[in-house]
Amino acid sequence: VVSDAAGQGVTIAGDKTFNNWNWPNAVIFAATVITTIGYGNIAPKTPSGRVFCIFYGLFGVPLCLTWISELGKFFGGRAKHLGQYLTKKGITLRKTQFTCTAIFLLWGVLVHLVIPPFVFMTQEGWTYIEGLYFSFVTLTTIGFGDLVADTRRRKKELDELDKEFKKKASDKYDVPI
Repeated sequence: VVSDAAGQGVTIAGDKTFNNWNWPNAVIFAATVITTIGYGNIAPKTPSGRVFCIFYGLFGVPLCLTWISELGKFFGGRAKHLGQYLTKKGITLRKTQFTCTAIFLLWGVLVHLVIPPFVFMTQEGWTYIEGLYFSFVTLTTIGFGDLVADTRRRKKELDELDKEFKKKASDKYDVPI
């Protein structure tokens, strides 16, 4: 019951803290804040954590944008060198521009959309379409949160909470499980 509800976007609230702060979640949280994706599955719960998140984002987002800009300059430089090489080989400027654009678009699509779904298929048990959708939603920083990586472990934890909930309800209200 609980795991089904959580799978439908219903969060578990109560007097118990569901602490899932570990190294992988810390890295995911840090990355989703500075890239402005924010799936919503990992969020600060305390006032001090929220204040830290604000300041982290104020400094981290501009730094991330600067890094993305530098990355663009790096790949732009590579495209320029490739264009110069092709032009020296006698290829027309129009064909050179088309070739450089096609190579970098193909590379980007392969690295960011075509290959990652295979990783998600093996690591998360998703279909290729789910992995492709997740990659696209992440790359475009839409970040709906309907698919979130590392949910198999979380589902196991929720299943354990579900069993505990059913047992307590059964004991309290004398209802068979």
